[in-house]
Amino acid sequence: MEKTLKKEKFNSLITGLKDQGYKTIAPKKDSNLVMLDEVQSADEIHLDHVQTNNSIKEFFLPKTEKILSYRIEKNKVSMEEPEGFAVKTVVFGSRPCDAASLPIMDKVFNWDCTDKFWVQRR
Repeated sequence: MEKTLKKEKFNSLITGLKDQGYKTIAPKKDSNLVMLDEVQSADEIHLDHVQTNNSIKEFFLPKTEKILSYRIEKNKVSMEEPEGFAVKTVVFGSRPCDAASLPIMDKVFNWDCTDKFWVQRR
């Protein structure tokens, strides 16, 4: 199913997504490069590009992340999992191969045991 959004309505779409708590990733022009990055408004989005210089992978698989915190008090160790690490995210302008890779990565990260960090980001 194909849907078309007029360019004049794009800013209200981005604003609506932000109001609903979505992190919005889209192509942004940074000097000579077009990079996927978080945007606050449609004015920041650069749609006149062939492909971005980075992948959506970094938004689903961060290089580092806090997966556990612990505290040692006397002879007791307490552990806590982080809260709120996964934010609802919408990606505009990704490479088609990146978008097609997500269902494949779902199988990898849910094959033997479920990777809850991956699942919550998806």
